[in-house]
Amino acid sequence: MTATDATPANLTVILGRQPELDGRTVIDKTGLTSRYDWTLQWQPQRLSGAPAPDAAGPSLFTALREQLGLGLEPSRGSVEVVVVDAVSGPTPN
Repeated sequence: MTATDATPANLTVILGRQPELDGRTVIDKTGLTSRYDWTLQWQPQRLSGAPAPDAAGPSLFTALREQLGLGLEPSRGSVEVVVVDAVSGPTPN
């Protein structure tokens, strides 16, 4: 994965879409506001959750730490949720 002129917030959006994070929300707590160019290489996880038998690269977590100097830490916090109570069809004209 390569990014040009990207913010840490952009990275959090991309990370939140990776299967390794199981749909968890990623929040940027780096305090960094500049834009950066970066490349991140890792061995993606298969849909089954296990690495491919011929996996040759680092995991996403290792790649983040070694290649970008960043880490992911699990924590609890509030998340915004939208609840739909009811749905009705359109009224006839």
